[in-house]
Amino acid sequence: MIAQKALILIRENGSPEELNELIYEYKMSLQVLE
Repeated sequence: MIAQKALILIRENGSPEELNELIYEYKMSLQVLE
C-alpha cells in the first residue's frame, strides 16, 4: 500500500522528492479508480 511505503520512507528519512513522487502516484491511482 502506498501509505505504508510513505511511512517507511519517513521512518528511514526518505527524501521529500521521494515522498512527493509517492503522493503523485497515489493521486493518479485514485483518479484511475473513479
